Amino acid sequence: RSFGLVDATGSLVAVMSFSLQNGIAVLDRFATSVSVPGGFSKLLKHFEIVCNPRRVVTFSDCEVSDGFLYEQNGFRFDRFIRPDYKYVVNGKREHKFGFRKIRFERDPDLLFDSSATENELAKLNGLGKVWDSGKVRWVKTFD
Repeated sequence: RSFGLVDATGSLVAVMSFSLQNGIAVLDRFATSVSVPGGFSKLLKHFEIVCNPRRVVTFSDCEVSDGFLYEQNGFRFDRFIRPDYKYVVNGKREHKFGFRKIRFERDPDLLFDSSATENELAKLNGLGKVWDSGKVRWVKTFD
């Protein structure tokens, strides 16, 4: 489910999207095209009224956020998620799931050795790794 805010001209300026299953919502994305003071809290409140979730879960990326916005809106720190990596392919970051062992085996443009691990195959193919700074999981529970 997605919800948005429009400005006086009818232009979409903020969007918040959720996935919802069994009363538990995951706040997947919040994006704005301009500064929208109060936009996050307005969209979250509207979602809570319309969908009546038991719990909302979301994540902050430690590289860009301290999670204060979530705290201001009733979320509590749940846990730290350790740093993770992406591969660097032709100068671009690509998610590691795109380079599981089966990819190396099936892709004719990649070198493959059946006795090698994913990490060894990545090195064999000259793929670098870039690590992030971890994430924080935030939870808002409703009684």
